[in-house]
Amino acid sequence: MKSDICQFTGKRDCKNCEGHKEDWTGRGNHTIHMSHSVSGPLRRNNKRDWTKMAKYVTRDDGSKMTGDELHAEFLEMYRNGIEVIRVCECDRFCFKNGCQGHAEEQS
Repeated sequence: MKSDICQFTGKRDCKNCEGHKEDWTGRGNHTIHMSHSVSGPLRRNNKRDWTKMAKYVTRDDGSKMTGDELHAEFLEMYRNGIEVIRVCECDRFCFKNGCQGHAEEQS
């Protein structure tokens, strides 16, 4: 897992995530991608939980992580101020608030 830069400002931690949020009220259909909390598993998971969770995580080279490696990655992300991580590809993702929303084209 890599900690990326803010899609909107180009900085690692822009401290302005709230400024990126859009109000989608009354603007038609839109999509918001799922994200995963970083602090939640750090608070709740035990060693067995990390091992189970690691079964679904792969490195960029396709190899599997161990539970201990995954726990270390989450700790590193937390130390770097990352609050949520992507579950899927998203070009409007903020590491503090998650997906910022995508307008759906009208057909």
